[in-house]
Amino acid sequence: MRNGNSLKALATLLVLAVLLAALPATQAAEAVPSLHFQVREFLVEGENPLSPEQTRAVLDIFLGEHEGLEGLVEAAAELESAMVGAGHSFHRVILPPQTLGGDQVRLQVIVLKLANIEITGNKYFSSDNILASLPGLAPGTPPDTRTLARAIQVANEHPAKKLMLRLKESDAPDGIDAEIAVTDRRPWQAYSMLNNIGTDETGDYRLSAGFQHGNLLNRDDTLTLSYTTSPDHLEEVQQYGINYRFPIYALAGDLSLFYSHSDVDSGVVAQVFEVSGAGDFFGAQFRHTLPNLGGYRHRFMAGLESRYFENNISFSGAPIGIDVRTVPFTVQYSGDYAFERARVAFYLGYLHNLPAGDRNNDTVYAAARAGAARDWEALRYGASLIVSLPRKWSLNVDWIGQYAAEPLVAGEQFGLGGTDSIRGFDERVLTGDSGNRVRLGIWTPQWRESIRLVGFLDAGHADLEQPVAGQRDSDTLVSLGVGLRWQWREHANVSLDYGHEIDDLRGIPAEDGEKLHISLLLRY
Repeated sequence: MRNGNSLKALATLLVLAVLLAALPATQAAEAVPSLHFQVREFLVEGENPLSPEQTRAVLDIFLGEHEGLEGLVEAAAELESAMVGAGHSFHRVILPPQTLGGDQVRLQVIVLKLANIEITGNKYFSSDNILASLPGLAPGTPPDTRTLARAIQVANEHPAKKLMLRLKESDAPDGIDAEIAVTDRRPWQAYSMLNNIGTDETGDYRLSAGFQHGNLLNRDDTLTLSYTTSPDHLEEVQQYGINYRFPIYALAGDLSLFYSHSDVDSGVVAQVFEVSGAGDFFGAQFRHTLPNLGGYRHRFMAGLESRYFENNISFSGAPIGIDVRTVPFTVQYSGDYAFERARVAFYLGYLHNLPAGDRNNDTVYAAARAGAARDWEALRYGASLIVSLPRKWSLNVDWIGQYAAEPLVAGEQFGLGGTDSIRGFDERVLTGDSGNRVRLGIWTPQWRESIRLVGFLDAGHADLEQPVAGQRDSDTLVSLGVGLRWQWREHANVSLDYGHEIDDLRGIPAEDGEKLHISLLLRY
């Protein structure tokens, strides 16, 4: 900033002027002699954002004998650098005019405070709403760049608005002006989706409808409602959910509350077994954005869920299915880093089941799965890599996995197969207690600004702990395929993926090893 540099230069000149004025006139006409003085203490005047301990840690190395002003100027620069490193980018430290010769040297802190705020581009969100997204940005106070960087990161996850903040020198003395450029759209939208993730028993297709409001209480809170059924099995497939997310900008995070219910009747198997699966799931999750480390962004998440799995299986009219509940507490760390032509991201989570709720004990677990115990734990992890290739091609690699050293109930197992897993197969055709899945895709440039093609290789492996008779302890799925993506503005998305199994890698006869995955999303 020009203000900061001007202040430093002026302070140095004033110190020299005071020293020259103190010399006799005959000496002033001659060469200025070297300055020798002792510094036993630094006095920091003004609004010092550092603690006394932090301040002494910076300045103590400059105590002692000095010859000339260079050491004092360096001390001021080091203290200012420490303030900037702590997120106080608009604090300046100068050496004010003073008479040297005592044991004390004064340093002065000049604070560049926010003078004016200009908000442009907001059509659907009020200026008060925008300012509420940026705590620490208030006239009369110095901007805290670290706090603002995290607040903007949280705010820009909103589905209907994006912020860009620019700080510049103000016309007001020792002032900073803020310019906030907003890109927003209508905060509410309805949507519908059609895909073919179903089964022969419950219908191949799933039809969903939903509604989302992204500023329900004018606090950037987002409410999402959804309902899913099968077009040709309306009574057998009933799924609905609700999610409420609201940011807590003062804590650089957000809290999500959710509930979902699923009731799926798959009909009669082998003319004897009637199988239906139902589940009720609810929970809460808090995500905290940690301070950026240069270009590295990272987060911490903690969550608690209750998952009640209903398994209604009857044999000749007698129920033999086992209902079971899991209550996993989850902690997760994630991070990402953007290089010039690539972006890397990862996450690592730990889950531990808590002893809460009915149907959540060792007796029920053992009945639901041989060897399973209530006190289970697991690791879930993943990573992704996106590389920009020449001529606007790109390479995408996506990896997820799970590790458990003990048998898990079916609902917590790692699944393979499906549109978001191994394409070419139905959803979760293989499951295991541990497993890994890798997807590699080569993407073409956009054609006519709306169409992209992809060639992909999907591979996954699952391991089963303590398999019983008739079960394999491990299995592998691998498929090759091609896909297409088409998008029309923000109103329509079409996804088509055709996957075909690579033979003889599962160790079992190929079944349903090819499939065209279809997904259509419409926004209103």
